[in-house]
Amino acid sequence: MLIERLLSAPRGQIFACNLIDGLNLKLIDQALLRQVFDFERSTYLSTPPADAESAIGRFVKIADHLGLYCRCATRPASLCNRTNRGFSNIMLRCHFVSLFDERIISGHLIYKYRGTGYRDSDFGPLEALNGNFGAFKDDAQIGFANGPAWLADSTDVDSCFAEPNAADAFRDRLGLVHRRAHEPLVSVSLDVDPNLRDFLSMNRPTAFDAGSHSRYRCAGDDAAKAGMAPSSGSSVPDEGLTVDLAKFSRGEPLLDGGREYVSLSVGDLRNRRPVWKGLGWTSRDGEADAPVVMDKRFAEVLLRGRVPADLQKELGAI
Repeated sequence: MLIERLLSAPRGQIFACNLIDGLNLKLIDQALLRQVFDFERSTYLSTPPADAESAIGRFVKIADHLGLYCRCATRPASLCNRTNRGFSNIMLRCHFVSLFDERIISGHLIYKYRGTGYRDSDFGPLEALNGNFGAFKDDAQIGFANGPAWLADSTDVDSCFAEPNAADAFRDRLGLVHRRAHEPLVSVSLDVDPNLRDFLSMNRPTAFDAGSHSRYRCAGDDAAKAGMAPSSGSSVPDEGLTVDLAKFSRGEPLLDGGREYVSLSVGDLRNRRPVWKGLGWTSRDGEADAPVVMDKRFAEVLLRGRVPADLQKELGAI
């Protein structure tokens, strides 16, 4: 019943395509996915999900329980061979950090959300953090207790700062479709140290990391053109790639945005020397039409001529 519910709507079909394509690209180990299905059957046998969204939520809950974040089966060679370099992490709805009222607690940065009444001057106290590295607690980190932090390669997003609306440009390049018009966005850029835990856990994202993110695509343009061949031994990039919302809205055939990674957390902020920058406000939604319309269009992109029955057959055989 889980698979049938998952495939009953475009968002569920998007998730299913990413599961199957992840298997074909050897990003997800088949035994691991079989473990997920076995756990679901043994735990939720009498309570089938009500719809596609509930089915995705169940996968997310199981991934959380089994610790499936940052578990891509083939770690990008570019990470294995990489020395220290910069990345950017975009924090959304997190537009103000106070150094003086214990907002940094339990090892996590807790961001203050103040509704819609933002002013340009609100970004100033945030950017004043730059250089105040000693204010962070020893165990402060970017990320969440039970989920991954998403990172973009700085070289792929730095050009967004020069765009007329930097918030729109970042949101579109990184495929953050859930960030709509009139939302203030903040960028955090930092060094990723290959000797620390955050780098050691960094990996290419899979469907389990993405969860309900409706514009995640486990394979970029080259992988689709190559017939979803595994990345080893082919020209298919071994790093994750975002979906550029501007390209998708215009109906362009190639949708790659920038490189993306996931990490269990990004810690040691005192030595990481993060640079915070207010990006301003988004001026528009990230896509040209209503979400339900764009979900259907994106599902069609990922289906590549398949129909839900094909997906059901492939998933049912696991």
